[in-house]
Amino acid sequence: MNITKKPEPFDHLADALERELLNMSDEDVLEGRNGDAAKANGLRLLKAAKATAGKQRLAAAKEAVALARSGVLSVPLEVKLDDIKAYIRNASNDGRYTLAARSLDEMTESDLRRIYAQLKRLESSLDSSEDDGQ
Repeated sequence: MNITKKPEPFDHLADALERELLNMSDEDVLEGRNGDAAKANGLRLLKAAKATAGKQRLAAAKEAVALARSGVLSVPLEVKLDDIKAYIRNASNDGRYTLAARSLDEMTESDLRRIYAQLKRLESSLDSSEDDGQ
């Protein structure tokens, strides 16, 4: 069964604008502006965006380290690795979660424990949100 997507109102406009821009010469695109100045401005914007993204990644990494140190992400060692793998396998078949297709046997123990902890945290947040809704 093929389902055709109904085009959005502005799809044709966006496609037409894209074609027009791609077919324009460099001179038409610059429209009297200095090409070197436009390039320098673009590079400046790109550098600023990269710096911002780097700061966001660093902040996320610091937060992850802080969580790991506080024990929030830790999984008790009593939980056996086979139990963790079974739990992750079950979660991968659960519609509430989306997991990348990975071979559990090729993953490190720390990765498995991290994913297990994340799934448990998600599960508890889902359970608490369901309790709030009742």
